[in-house]
Amino acid sequence: MAQALLIGQRAQISREEAIERYILLRLRVEDIRSLAYLVEGLYSKSIVLPANAPFTHADLKDTARTAFFGWLASLTDRDGRAVYAFDPLLVLFPDRRARIINVQVSCEACHGVLQRFRSNVAFHSRADLAAQIEAHKALR
Repeated sequence: MAQALLIGQRAQISREEAIERYILLRLRVEDIRSLAYLVEGLYSKSIVLPANAPFTHADLKDTARTAFFGWLASLTDRDGRAVYAFDPLLVLFPDRRARIINVQVSCEACHGVLQRFRSNVAFHSRADLAAQIEAHKALR
């Protein structure tokens, strides 16, 4: 029963607000796509650093991965200041509700791990070393 309460639209928003949030969501998705490309290129080593780079390939790969997962976690962030990805989608595309909810359920399944990673490592970084290590372990 509790699971059913988590599925679907989180906030009642107007069509106008849904359009604005959808535009923000599309901008966020473009950033995530760029970061994903960078991460994939760094993992496959198709992106090569110059010899005089001030950091190692592994360091840049870890930083790009952290930013990627931080942005990805923001899509399921329920904070009122965030754009929860599924609210505008459900308002603007009611004919695709089942498909949207399937993706929502998949994303929500890993939300806790991504949120902890984001909160402990990426954008709300804590000074607590143990929290950072635990977040990295959970993500792996």
